Amino acid sequence: MITAVVLETREIRVVTNVTLAPAPAECIGTVTGSGVNVRAGPGTQFAILTQLDMGTRVTVLGVENGWARVRLADGREGYISTQFVEAPCIPRG
Repeated sequence: MITAVVLETREIRVVTNVTLAPAPAECIGTVTGSGVNVRAGPGTQFAILTQLDMGTRVTVLGVENGWARVRLADGREGYISTQFVEAPCIPRG
């Protein structure tokens, strides 16, 4: 969120006192299965990019239709079924 005070006249517009909201905290998840597939897209029809071992930590970037978009330690991104990753930002139930 960005807030600003804007002063405007007929010929000039000045923006002062700009404040930026802090970035949201990263959501770190832990892989809960062995040999969990990381896929190129959110579904089993997408190519397998790699597999992860139980206990591997990933950064969860988002969740859609039962798939978590994740960033791996090496910077690659892919998708893991939410049934195989535990994270505070993944709703359960």
